[in-house]
Amino acid sequence: MAGKRDLVEVACKVMGVLCALRSALMIPWAVGGLRSLGKGGLDVTMVICNIAMVVLPLLAAVLLLKCSQRIAAHLIPVDSSLSISSGSNWQRDLYSMCLRVVGAVVLVKGIPELIRLVSATISRKPDGALLYAPVSGSLLAAIVHLALGVYLIGGGPLIVKLALKGSMKESDIS
Repeated sequence: MAGKRDLVEVACKVMGVLCALRSALMIPWAVGGLRSLGKGGLDVTMVICNIAMVVLPLLAAVLLLKCSQRIAAHLIPVDSSLSISSGSNWQRDLYSMCLRVVGAVVLVKGIPELIRLVSATISRKPDGALLYAPVSGSLLAAIVHLALGVYLIGGGPLIVKLALKGSMKESDIS
């Protein structure tokens, strides 16, 4: 029988792979930025942010893959097994753990978007005006990604209640 800590460890490794993939997908942006910088096309700040969008997910991938046991031990201090029986809370526990993985995926998507928006806000148009118009809607989306990711990493208790209300007793959900 798998323990909760084992499941979190596997989830950390999956997130590490997703972060590495995210980093690999951002390499063309960084290379393009370096080429444009050499031609005088992009601002230095924008190039630094493009490189950060490659390096930060790569660092997160290494951390998640190498330290998954320590992270799992920190997140689940008292390990217990998920017993699947008629009287246990295994549905709630498993669903909550899956929500935590989804929350981490949402954060992996939201953090690079926020970095991109910050770099777009810092960079200037030729007339000196800041780029606010295209950033406002995307900034709101990035903030929602981050807030939702943090909430889901916390287990998403309201979502668990809503999702499992019909299939479990009220005492098992709270």
